[in-house]
Amino acid sequence: MTELTLNIPGVKVLRLHEKHIDEVIELMNKEGWYYYDHHELKRYLNLNQDCFTLLKDGRIVGSIFTTNYGNQAWIGNIIVAKEARGMGLATKLIRGVIDYLYENKHVLTFRLGAVPLAIGLYKKVGFHAEAFTTSQEAALPLKAEYERLNLGDNILVQRLETHDLEAIGEIDKRYFKSKRLQFLMNVYNDSIKESCFCLKDQKKVVGFLMLRRRKASKDEGHFAEGPDYAYRLGPSCVLPEYGINGFKALLQKAIRVINEEVQQLVGSAKIYAVFPKNANKEEIYEDTRELAKAMGMDTNIKLDRVFDEHDLIFGAQKSKKNEEQWKYMKNLGFHQEYFEQVMSYTLGEALNTQPSKRKAEETRADTEGIFASATPGDKA
Repeated sequence: MTELTLNIPGVKVLRLHEKHIDEVIELMNKEGWYYYDHHELKRYLNLNQDCFTLLKDGRIVGSIFTTNYGNQAWIGNIIVAKEARGMGLATKLIRGVIDYLYENKHVLTFRLGAVPLAIGLYKKVGFHAEAFTTSQEAALPLKAEYERLNLGDNILVQRLETHDLEAIGEIDKRYFKSKRLQFLMNVYNDSIKESCFCLKDQKKVVGFLMLRRRKASKDEGHFAEGPDYAYRLGPSCVLPEYGINGFKALLQKAIRVINEEVQQLVGSAKIYAVFPKNANKEEIYEDTRELAKAMGMDTNIKLDRVFDEHDLIFGAQKSKKNEEQWKYMKNLGFHQEYFEQVMSYTLGEALNTQPSKRKAEETRADTEGIFASATPGDKA
C-alpha cells in the first residue's frame, strides 16, 4: 500500500505508532487541548485508522488523524508546532491525506470540525461550511436540580448493557449517517459502565448516552494546566419524538453517578461535551475575536471573508431542540469553550456546486437526534 508523502525538504511523514502518542499529546497541550490522554489517542490505532505524524530534526512537529467509515471519513487532530509553521505543512498534510484515502480506501467525502480561525485554511483546500457545534465544559460536581419528567408509563431509563449495542448502533447510524458499531463498542468498553444509560419505550431502545473518564498524567508532565480528572460526555442520541426530556432523563441519571464518584476523588474534575448549536452571527464573531486575542492574533479580522457561505449558515432554519439543549446545559453550569464549524469536501466536485446537490448531503448528520458528539467534531 502506498504511504503518504509530502515532498517537503527536511520533513518526513511517519505513520502513527504508539511510541509517538506522548509527543503528540505534548503538542496538543501547548495548544490548550486537554481532551486526550495516551489511551484516548490509542483508540485510533485499535480501530486500524490511518493517522500520521510529521518529523523534523528528529522531533515530531505535527499530526493528522483520520476516521474512515467507508461512506465518509473525518479528519481531525490537525496540529503543527509553532516552530514548523509558515511552510504550508497543514495544507499539504490535509491534501495528502485526502488523496491517500481516495487512492487507497476509495473515500470520496471528507469532514472536519474547524475552529473559526482555521476556517480560511480549510476553504483553500475546498471545504464547504455545513453547521456549527459548540464545545462546552463544566466543573464537577455539577450543581444539578433534578426535574420530575413525565415521559410516559412505558418509558424507562435503564443501564446500558452489551446486548443493547446493536440497537444503539442503528439509532446512531440514523443520525450520524454512517455505520459506527465497532467504534461504539470500543467507546462503551472504555466508558464508566455505571454512567451509560439507554432510554427504552416498551423495552425498545429509543435513546442512549455514554460517559467516560480519564486521569491526567501530571507526573509525566502532561495536562499540567488541565483538570486532574476529565469526563467526556458522548456520544448521545435520542429519537426526536422523545426530545429534550429524553436527553434530560438520561443525563440526570449519569450526573447522579459522576457526582457521587467525584466526591471520592482527590483533585479537580471537569466534564466536557460537544453538541450542535444554532448559529448566531454576532455571538460567533465575538467568540472568534476573543480566541484571536488569546492567541495573539489580529482581532480586526474581516470575518465576513472568513465565514464563507455565512448567509447559508446564519440564515439556516433554527432548531428548537438545539436552543432548548443550549439553555439546559447552561443551567447545569456548562460554559462555552469555543465553536467548531463542521465542513465537508467531496473530491472532484466543483466548488460552485449548489449545496442541495452536493454529494456530501448524502452523509450529512441529522442533528435533531444528536445530543452529544463523541469528541470535538465527532471524529473518532
